[in-house]
Amino acid sequence: MPSRPNRVVPAVILPQWIPKTEAFLAAGLDRPVITIGGVTATVTSAGLVAPGEFQLHVVVPPSLTSGDQPVVAMYNGLTTQTGTSITVQQ
Repeated sequence: MPSRPNRVVPAVILPQWIPKTEAFLAAGLDRPVITIGGVTATVTSAGLVAPGEFQLHVVVPPSLTSGDQPVVAMYNGLTTQTGTSITVQQ
């Protein structure tokens, strides 16, 4: 199902690229940066949902156009693999 701009969507990350720490879960400290379609998305919450699996809630930026938009997560200089996308519908 496509997402609409300004909607909060969950993103599950298997953190091969996140150090084995929960430091970024502490009240707004060291949160990963998420971009959707090259635009920085607001991370509203982040939490450990299973061993080694984090779930982030991000707001889809309102400036995105309809279509498949690439999603990239960055943390401490490391970046997720390419090829992940979300479908946006205006």
